[in-house]
Amino acid sequence: HQMSVDELLAQLKQHIADVPDERQNGPKRILVADDDDSIRKLLAQELVSEGYVVFEAADGRSALEQVRAAHLDLVILDVLMPELSGFDLAAVIRNDPQTLGLPIVIVSVLEDKGRGYRLGVDRYLTKPIAVPELLREVQTLLAQGGSRRKVLVIDDDAQTVDTLSDALRLKGFLVTA
Repeated sequence: HQMSVDELLAQLKQHIADVPDERQNGPKRILVADDDDSIRKLLAQELVSEGYVVFEAADGRSALEQVRAAHLDLVILDVLMPELSGFDLAAVIRNDPQTLGLPIVIVSVLEDKGRGYRLGVDRYLTKPIAVPELLREVQTLLAQGGSRRKVLVIDDDAQTVDTLSDALRLKGFLVTA
């Protein structure tokens, strides 16, 4: 019986979720950045009830300040925010050595997963939000102990490196060649 890729991925995800995170004891710290007050409050309430410590930001600039100051374990970003969009914020997080490994979940009405994954976002969920799915993804990412989506591509053919790099970026990996 040949195992399908989906079955293998499902088993790996389950295994990762089951491995306790020894790195850091105490509750995980999550930032919810969304300019829609009701969505922000809903997500914060759901996350707090799961035992997480939640920080909130109503715009991109204050979200960035908290990313830099609060030693977060994960961020949940809306795309359409004043001051700095979720995409811009994701790019800043991924390009700063201090926050490079911070898991990013985008929750947006925009169907632009390709752009999100090219920026190195770990999960891209569309609104209306399925809260159980969001909580599952958050739990999985936190169990992994950070964003592990960095890949080094090496080949003596530059064309091959470009092709592989583009394909991996579309799948959401951070590529260094």
